[in-house]
Amino acid sequence: MKLSTDTLYITRFFAAVGVVFYHYKPVDLSKDVVNEIITNLDEGVNYFYFLSGFVMIMAYQKPLFTKGSIDKISYWIKRIARIYPLYLVALLLCLVFHFGIRSQFTSLVLRMPFELLMVQTWFYNGSINYPAWSISCEAFFYLLFPFIVPHLISFSTRKLIATAVVCLGINLLVQLGGNEIEFVQSHKFIHSLMATQPVFRTIIFVCGMLAALLLIKGSVPFIGRFTVVIGLLGLLFIILLTLYELSPGSLWLRAGILVPLYSVFVVLLCSLQGDVSRFLSNPFFILLGDSSYGIYILQFPVHLFFTYFITETGTLPGLCSYLAVLILISILSHQFFEKPVREYANTRFLKSRVSL
Repeated sequence: MKLSTDTLYITRFFAAVGVVFYHYKPVDLSKDVVNEIITNLDEGVNYFYFLSGFVMIMAYQKPLFTKGSIDKISYWIKRIARIYPLYLVALLLCLVFHFGIRSQFTSLVLRMPFELLMVQTWFYNGSINYPAWSISCEAFFYLLFPFIVPHLISFSTRKLIATAVVCLGINLLVQLGGNEIEFVQSHKFIHSLMATQPVFRTIIFVCGMLAALLLIKGSVPFIGRFTVVIGLLGLLFIILLTLYELSPGSLWLRAGILVPLYSVFVVLLCSLQGDVSRFLSNPFFILLGDSSYGIYILQFPVHLFFTYFITETGTLPGLCSYLAVLILISILSHQFFEKPVREYANTRFLKSRVSL
């Protein structure tokens, strides 16, 4: 059965938009049933982590299963070329607003070296461009990936599943245990640090890797197209119901309680065939998925300028207007900035290395 990750692109777009709604929830929805789901849409970040690990394995499966490893330097260059240029632009836009329009940030001199290197959450909680904390975590994952993956590709199906269960169990115990730290004066700081520290988020990324390895190794049985579609709709309903039922900031969500559902959901999406697969893989959806990184990383700087020069986003029409501008900017950024810069960097710095 032919497998493709193209069907995943549109889910990245909706996850990014969900995070935007979480950050800038309009008052119009404050008493709506949808509000209960929106208050947990920051879970989209965990989905990004899971999907990142999954896609990394799918993209590098050829060298992994033929050579047993990947070229670390080439891998890191490609990852940096993918995330750093727009990350830097978003950071600079925040600084332009701070110095040119209205002061927003403190401790810039101390924070800037960490922010420029994308290692801020390795050492402290938060970011100048606050959504960028998760990109700092991604940088940590990318650093570890070439070292972790050679040890996982030889695992049997049973060992892959057992590893995922143990990892999620450890993460749950750590998160719930950390919540009980009330006897020290800095317990609130510890709680917030555990929410953003990449060490505590790596397990979600690794579980994405494990799910991809299960799929590649043929450990997932063939399922008919109708069953796949019904399964996807059922899983989507359960995920939304979980977001509705759990309280905002739930430690269960932070610990990755939805990762098993993501595993099945993503595997089913990749298993789709025929008209449904072609529909979800159409060029427009691929473009929206490619633009999801821009939607995520640019949401704060664009919000700063939008609310200062145009209108507030506290109402649903205001938020929708902002979101339309953000999506347009992200599409243009992907087409005319991210792609050209990435292609230049890959050509410039990978010329002398063996292509993957």
